Amino acid sequence: MRTTYSLFHWANILYLLIAGASIAIAIRPASAPAGDLPPWLDPAAAMILAQIGLILIPAILFVWLTRQPIRTTFKLHPLSYGTGVRCFLIGLLCWPLFVALSNLSYLLLALFNPGQTSNPANAVTSSGSPWIAFLGIVLVAPVFEELLFRGVLLSAYEEHKGVHSIWMVGLLFAFYHFSPDQFLGPLFIGLLAGWVVYRTRSVWAGVLVHVGTNLLGGLFQLLLVLAVPGGVEVTLPEAAGQGVDILLTMWMGVLVWGSISLILLVPILFLVRNINKRYPMPSQPETHLELKTTWSYALAVLGMVTYFGYRLFQA
Repeated sequence: MRTTYSLFHWANILYLLIAGASIAIAIRPASAPAGDLPPWLDPAAAMILAQIGLILIPAILFVWLTRQPIRTTFKLHPLSYGTGVRCFLIGLLCWPLFVALSNLSYLLLALFNPGQTSNPANAVTSSGSPWIAFLGIVLVAPVFEELLFRGVLLSAYEEHKGVHSIWMVGLLFAFYHFSPDQFLGPLFIGLLAGWVVYRTRSVWAGVLVHVGTNLLGGLFQLLLVLAVPGGVEVTLPEAAGQGVDILLTMWMGVLVWGSISLILLVPILFLVRNINKRYPMPSQPETHLELKTTWSYALAVLGMVTYFGYRLFQA
């Protein structure tokens, strides 16, 4: 069993290493200024370079060191034009639900940390060129993240976990966004992208779902930062002092976007059903979810839950 599950365990160790390095970089500004970047390097471009170094290169090295076939492990199989369009439309149509779930995550977080900001951090509204940041959100992040999660990790999982690999990898994907107020939205997209990749056997299906969702969100953030340079950030106590009920606004956002999502469920389910009919379920291996075969996955989840707890209750 040790030999059979070695790739699965190594994949979880890879995730822990990538997540640990990403967390170390994310919390670094708390003790060191972001001005450490060379003056010629745009902060938004630095974010893209960080994704190359933290996601793409480790994923490629993992495939090379474990001697796995690149095409199969990354699921670089061609995707028909029609299926690609369907996946992209699914991503676009799911954006309102993504927003509703993100607002809900924010509201749940507000119960524990009332001092949070009124808008979760977004790469477009951070320092640096908003256009480069937009490119990173809409194209770079979906490609690199899908190659890691729906490529390397899903391939390592599905041989022994079967269809369970979809939610297992989706959970790690949600944790990888490193913030409690950005958990439910990525979890939903991770599950959806995992399903289309699992059925089509092509990572490009997940990339297109991811791109579709990020495109609308990225456009919204781009317009915001162009209209209000630097973005808008205010804490809940500050908003209350200005007579603004942020929590009520967020609840209204959940209701409005949730209602829109219910309407859009009709075309979404139609597109999903079409893909479901075109691509039969892959053969299911004998699955083992007991702790002795999933200890490394449990370790990865525990590590991320611990970090989330730190983020949730920090002063």
